[in-house]
Amino acid sequence: MSELILPHQPASPFPTGLRGVVNDPRNLNHLALVNPPPRSPTPNPVWHRTNVSVFDQQGSSCTAQAAIGMLITLPYRYQFQPDRAGYDTEAERHQLYLDAQLVDGLPGQEPDYLGTLLDAPFRVLRDRGIVPGWDWLLGEQQLWDWLTWYGPAVAGTLWTEGMFYTDAYGYIAPSGRADWMHAYDIVHASPWRQAYRIVNSWSVLWGQLGRAWITRIDMAGLLAAAGQALTISSGVLGQLAG
Repeated sequence: MSELILPHQPASPFPTGLRGVVNDPRNLNHLALVNPPPRSPTPNPVWHRTNVSVFDQQGSSCTAQAAIGMLITLPYRYQFQPDRAGYDTEAERHQLYLDAQLVDGLPGQEPDYLGTLLDAPFRVLRDRGIVPGWDWLLGEQQLWDWLTWYGPAVAGTLWTEGMFYTDAYGYIAPSGRADWMHAYDIVHASPWRQAYRIVNSWSVLWGQLGRAWITRIDMAGLLAAAGQALTISSGVLGQLAG
């Protein structure tokens, strides 16, 4: 049976919106590293985004923000045109989030219920013919391997009090109360730092112009504690490589 985890979500300094995690055993049939695309010519690239690099999330739409954020990140951005597809404005991304609430299998919708499951926006994008699907990265090692060789990822994890703000070096740390869940993009795995570079959806006023570092150790703990990570199905990357 699937395990559904729904933490309490009080008011927070920035809007979150990952409503829960479903540990569905069928995810094991859709693992990103089982049949991966061709590797990057060099390891550990920074998967660069377009000029519309950091969104200004309004409401609990982080899962939709993260989904569209990854689609404007290399290597996907050559396959996906957000201005043509209609997700280049905050209102359009928020509508994607509302549409995702209708397919995530959870009860209710805004304003009474906030947030979606991590993969819900990708269900909508798949049904609209924008992406072929999504694959899962189970655990920190799989996430690290994917970022090292293949492309960016979306993570959905607990978001603690210590993660709302970066320290003097641009790091966030999972400390303090953990009553929130949040989705965000990961665009780089740094061997020198042993840390991930994340891109958030809280405008350039958060972190280092909307970005932050989180260590591998901290990410491993977050993924082990009701966290998930996914990426677009490798068919998109395969077409690009061909």
